[in-house]
Amino acid sequence: MSKSLLSILFMFVLFGASAQDINELQSVLHSAGFEQELIFPMSSKEGEIVYMIGVEHRGINNPSEVLTLANSISEKLGFKQNKFVLLYKGQPLYESTIRDNFISSTNLSDTNSRDLFRKFSIKDYRLNIVIDPDIQVRFGSFENPIQSKLSLLIGSDIMLFRGFSLFTGILIPVQNDLDNESNNPKLGPTFFEFFTQVVPNHYAQLSLGLFYNNRYGIDLEYRFFPHAKRFSMGFRYAKTGFYYFPERSIFFDSLDDNLMLINLEYLFVKERISASLDFGQFLQKDQGFKFSLFKQYKNIEVGFFSTITKLGNTSGFNFTIPLFPGKLIRSKSFELRTNDSFRWEYSYSNDGVIGRDFNSNRSIKNNLRRFNSNLLNKY
Repeated sequence: MSKSLLSILFMFVLFGASAQDINELQSVLHSAGFEQELIFPMSSKEGEIVYMIGVEHRGINNPSEVLTLANSISEKLGFKQNKFVLLYKGQPLYESTIRDNFISSTNLSDTNSRDLFRKFSIKDYRLNIVIDPDIQVRFGSFENPIQSKLSLLIGSDIMLFRGFSLFTGILIPVQNDLDNESNNPKLGPTFFEFFTQVVPNHYAQLSLGLFYNNRYGIDLEYRFFPHAKRFSMGFRYAKTGFYYFPERSIFFDSLDDNLMLINLEYLFVKERISASLDFGQFLQKDQGFKFSLFKQYKNIEVGFFSTITKLGNTSGFNFTIPLFPGKLIRSKSFELRTNDSFRWEYSYSNDGVIGRDFNSNRSIKNNLRRFNSNLLNKY
């Protein structure tokens, strides 16, 4: 009985003494750009405390780099037994352990998930101001072979509560010989967005407002994404209309364009290539399918696609890259930076309506792809 009591007292003193160390670790992680540092002791192993550490870093688009950075900082401060949980908009995805620079991952238990939820604090998010170019290019006009529209989007994804944010910004035109839209600064994409894990491996996202590519309305996406598997699938429904900024005003078309797509995706792990098939109804009642290949690099994704629909056939490419230089200003509650994942797509079709999508840089299909744990040790 006395030995049990001594063990309990020893653990109590040990955990109490670690509170100051946890505060220091949270502070150093936050200074390094993390916005959620959810730390709690789980158990004792070989005389050391095992810690669960939930982390989210919106300035790094590669999950393996997020885990490696968090682990490096933790070990320097004496935290040797750690289990990390990647968070996306405050929602936990899966648990990872790093041993000898190798990352292994597993599903997160319900108990640990609840502990992370209790420690989550919306106040830990910085006000992130992100600088992002908005580029549209069309080739093939006889009078003007290269038509382009370049704007600068200065926006912010403002976290309101776990999984729920308001994105808004100002769009500053730089050059435009593509259309007749006003060249005055205007309201950029502005929409509410809610991302959640419905049950393990099943995710949903609902968006409402003014989107990219001059579309407004409602956008709902569901995805089955087992992080350690090669196959994932999803469904997307959107009801949108067209909005436009003529001189000193805003124009809204009718809200009657339905997008309904099913997506199937398979990851070839060794090659770091994802094969993706979208089929159903695209914008403007265009029905058909789009086949894509995405090659994953450390911080870059390069894709090629081919589309066959009732409006015609087209092919093209897209890429996703972080923008230099990244962080410009960072304080405890504010950060100014370039976008961690700028996405751009080009289709050779001059009509521009074949297999048309919108808001693709915010879709959970594109965002969760990089969180596949099979890729963590492949770069």
